[in-house]
Amino acid sequence: MACSGDQMGKSFICIGNGSQSKSFFTFYSQFNRNWGGEGVLEAVVMLILAIMSVPGNLVICVFILKSKTTRTVTNVLVCNLALADIAFCLSAPFVAYVRVHGTWTLEGGMCRVLMYWMNVCGVVMIWTLTAISIDRYVNIRVGVSSSRKLRKLHLVGICSLIWIVSLLFFLPFAIYFEVKEGVTGNSQVVQFCTLDWPRERHFPIIYTALIALFCFFIPVNIITISYYRIFQTFWKSRRAVGSFSRNAKKVDSTNAARQSKQQKVVRTLVLIVLVFIAMWLPLFIVIALVEYDVSNHMNGMHSNALIWAVIFAYGNSLANAIMYGSVFVQLWNAVFRCCRRKIIPGENETVNIDARTSVHHVTTVTNL
Repeated sequence: MACSGDQMGKSFICIGNGSQSKSFFTFYSQFNRNWGGEGVLEAVVMLILAIMSVPGNLVICVFILKSKTTRTVTNVLVCNLALADIAFCLSAPFVAYVRVHGTWTLEGGMCRVLMYWMNVCGVVMIWTLTAISIDRYVNIRVGVSSSRKLRKLHLVGICSLIWIVSLLFFLPFAIYFEVKEGVTGNSQVVQFCTLDWPRERHFPIIYTALIALFCFFIPVNIITISYYRIFQTFWKSRRAVGSFSRNAKKVDSTNAARQSKQQKVVRTLVLIVLVFIAMWLPLFIVIALVEYDVSNHMNGMHSNALIWAVIFAYGNSLANAIMYGSVFVQLWNAVFRCCRRKIIPGENETVNIDARTSVHHVTTVTNL
């Protein structure tokens, strides 16, 4: 039966009668909850994550773009990643509002834009991480000159292309998401934002498979191969240095320090990728399960599974801001010292030196 299942009237709403009836997943809305405070809890958690994430990512963008020394290829891509994090977090107030109120009271245009925009931002993040991994591979395996050529000729184009392709790829969401009206299990008339695919049965299955392929499996494989080859290079270089040091009294400390810095940068970037996969994979899985559930008329998927997967994704935006390293910490140390200089007279010279040291440290760390 199209209109039967554990979540009918809760996370699924049936529209129509008899053979013409069809069930729809409610996505952001959930009705007839067992605990009335569940929606408030979800809203509070996602808003806290979003509010904490936006300033951190904004600080990173400002710090990277304010100075020529920090506008390296990788740093500009990191800035693009931070912008996508900020754009993604802007959806949190709308999702939180619907989770608290249940029924959809926002405009129909917001229904079309919300899931579309969230997916666009997510794909921009994963392909930006892919571009960063390729840049690191080119920088370390090929040489700095190739990286400079990329910066001059293609960097803006790469970032623009990632956004444009992502915007075009998810247009079906903007087209087929719409507000519908139905009746819950307790005969309450409600409105909800849902996905109403065209009559062609195979289209949603094919499109969901393409999302998994081009938005997850392909970029993750590119990232894995790039960093695997980078670590191969580091391992060979380390063995070569060890062999050289046994036959010489002095090793070039500059090259050793440079390699150590590159290794630290790559480890940080790999950690960012691993955390991204861990915190976005639940959302990809839930979207696939929702499509499977809807296609087979099971109507058993809970909308709060989708929402908590989205909350994990909001958490990734905050994690990114933290994992960009000591940039975030050192910046606030510099700000604190500058404020302290204004409050406590007689410490101007010392605080100025500390602040300059902090800024220099930030420049060094972010000069990836």
